[in-house]
Amino acid sequence: MKWTIFRSSLLVVGFVYYIGNVNNHLNDLTIYDSANWWAPTSPFRVLHKMNQVRVPFFQNFIQPQMTVADIGCGGGFVTEAIAKSSATVVGIDISPSSIAQASIHGSSLANLSYVVGSIYAIPLPSEW
Repeated sequence: MKWTIFRSSLLVVGFVYYIGNVNNHLNDLTIYDSANWWAPTSPFRVLHKMNQVRVPFFQNFIQPQMTVADIGCGGGFVTEAIAKSSATVVGIDISPSSIAQASIHGSSLANLSYVVGSIYAIPLPSEW
């Protein structure tokens, strides 16, 4: 399911997918533990290449004063690319390993942060 939520100061982007029983939302996250999101041979390299389409689409809606939340950010491909456009960006993913890799890779961007969280309990301040 692709979804976008627009508010005056918050843009939520993400490509959230769900596999499995709706009563068991904690899927096997171990698939992310040994994968290097940013390696040229990564199984996620196709997602990185998709940035050529995804990032320009989302950038059409981003204003410098906005906060962007990328829910289901994985290793941070879209999250980091959007942060380079000057918006404040928060990447949220359920996989601690993915968040760790995204945080390390994007550590030079002051307007970028990552949080481990679930779509079932999005860790965003209520004022957003």
